[in-house]
Amino acid sequence: MDLLWNSEVAGELEARRQARLEESRASAALLIDASRYVRLAMTVNLLDRASISGALRPFPAADQSVLGALDALARGGPDAERQAVTSCRSAIENVCIQRGGVGDWKVGLKALLPSESDQRAVQAVVNFLGAKLHGGHVPTRSEAEQGLKLSVAILARLVGEELSPHPPASSSSAWPGGTQCFIAASPSS
Repeated sequence: MDLLWNSEVAGELEARRQARLEESRASAALLIDASRYVRLAMTVNLLDRASISGALRPFPAADQSVLGALDALARGGPDAERQAVTSCRSAIENVCIQRGGVGDWKVGLKALLPSESDQRAVQAVVNFLGAKLHGGHVPTRSEAEQGLKLSVAILARLVGEELSPHPPASSSSAWPGGTQCFIAASPSS
């Protein structure tokens, strides 16, 4: 950190505020490509661990990452949000590598989703998650939860599952302020 004269403090504070606004606008722009996944993410119930984990069971690294993100947010702590966001990004990359059968997640993504708009949407979410990790940004709880919900929505698509707004008959989870969504096998499987 540089030393400032008292007369420069107001200008520095304004510059930092503008930088935060620009970062926020950039994140929002990245999500425009992912609007379908954003709508799906709004329906994700983060308390339905069994459903989320069940869909990812064939992908142990991704399953562990998502469950780790859920645990980090539930546990809290000074670095919980960054851990959750990192785990989300890792889960998406792991599924693309494993299902795509190649060592590069971007190449795997192209094999999984032939549609360029779907590829851009997934890359936009991965970029959103990355933007929350770099440049000295400390993710907020809201950003971490949004990243986790987006990741679950994308992962459901990548593993061939669909999100259903109707809970299974035995489910009764209640996340404070949460929404309801469960992962169900897609009709084509």
